[in-house]
Amino acid sequence: MNQESGRLPEKFNYRMIIAVSIVFLIACSAAGYWYSYYQQSRRHYRECKANLEIIGIAIYKYADDHNGKCPFSLEDLVPDYLPAIPCCPAAGKNTYSRLYRKSDVNCSFCCAGGHHKVYIPPFIRGMEVFRHNDAPENRPGYTASGGVIP
Repeated sequence: MNQESGRLPEKFNYRMIIAVSIVFLIACSAAGYWYSYYQQSRRHYRECKANLEIIGIAIYKYADDHNGKCPFSLEDLVPDYLPAIPCCPAAGKNTYSRLYRKSDVNCSFCCAGGHHKVYIPPFIRGMEVFRHNDAPENRPGYTASGGVIP
């Protein structure tokens, strides 16, 4: 401020302050939307892993009743061991049956389709808090011998 007249210098531009303020507000709101999307994807990933554990427990119960043999398909678990095959929360459908594999003593399945990929902007990609969601295509997974594979 000019102390003699009480005015701001002529080069002081209110338009620049307004433009910077608008850009800042847009950036803040976009970051808020992205973060809520990120939190929702984390919740879906945790729920999907919980579904894998539920199916895994049902497979163990099935194997106990059938001399250690895994079911031929996940549909064999319904209705005796599961009320229904759970749906992946990110996909909204059963993605576990598609890649179910069975051998004599082991079986494996995963959430097929890459529904747990999350866009992480490059400027925060290296931050430790965001690393868990860089999931491969068909993850999370499950094997009868190893349990849940994140």
